[in-house]
Amino acid sequence: MTKIQQEMQELADSGIDALLMATMILDDYENTVFGSSQQSHHDTAIALLRVQQQTKGSRNLPIERAVRRSIIKTCILHGAGIPAFLKDGTVYEEDISMLELDSLLVGAACLREKSVNLPLDGNSENTSGHTKLTDLATEAEVLENALAAWPVVDRADWKFVRLPVSTSLESTQLFPLYGDSVHRYQSHGHATIWNMHRAVRARVNSIRIQCVSRLLLQGALSHSASVSEQLAVCRQTLDSSVRDLGESIPFFSQFSISTRKGFEELTTGRRLILSDSKIVPKMAALLAWALAMLFRIDAVEGSQKQWLKLVLKTVADSLQKLH
Repeated sequence: MTKIQQEMQELADSGIDALLMATMILDDYENTVFGSSQQSHHDTAIALLRVQQQTKGSRNLPIERAVRRSIIKTCILHGAGIPAFLKDGTVYEEDISMLELDSLLVGAACLREKSVNLPLDGNSENTSGHTKLTDLATEAEVLENALAAWPVVDRADWKFVRLPVSTSLESTQLFPLYGDSVHRYQSHGHATIWNMHRAVRARVNSIRIQCVSRLLLQGALSHSASVSEQLAVCRQTLDSSVRDLGESIPFFSQFSISTRKGFEELTTGRRLILSDSKIVPKMAALLAWALAMLFRIDAVEGSQKQWLKLVLKTVADSLQKLH
């Protein structure tokens, strides 16, 4: 740490900022690679950000916020603990409209860390294990309720619309469309935040499913209608999160329709046609984490998993062009 601090003091502010950004990009790429458990760039980003705060001089808060957000997302993905100095978004002057979601992300990271060490003992007399599972399930339920209430639906800039689509006969999609509609957002930034929110909700609900299922298996809960309903609601939320993220993918793609790009409305029914598409690296970077999160959730199965694997590979291939 001392060596890093000495080296950083010799760098200009722009050099430090570039180092932070480069480390963040590499960390994001590691998160996208299938089965990657490496966190070397994650640890480096934490060390750099810690020393940057301790180093006297001007701070580039936009870059610090971006790096901090990337670290938190990696913690959620891998179940790693968040360093205490990163938990308070106000220190980084997060936008007021994002502070609530920021707090929920920190809560999700803490929940995920606890879930990594879920008690596996199937002994029905293990009351300590039952208590931990029950507490974690309750924590997940509280967090899910807060996440469900987060979207500011009365603000026009956060609203998005679903438009029905049909693929053209000439289409050579790199991956199949998910469902029969696509989303349109105010910006790619809004779409990225929505997908981050969806991926976190999916993870939180999968943890709750895991806890309740183990309590049932261990005999600590009875198979009541109430419990079955809880599990069904969690499953529905998880499936909806996957579907909504899937229907957002075309918004990040490039579409060429004749000599035009984008969405083409064909009828008064607002049906759309999409043809050849690709995801450029800068758009792939916006999609990578949410896709990686969903892909690593055990409760995401079957055709959902296969579709995510296909899209995630496309995104990873695109990201390689940045390195």
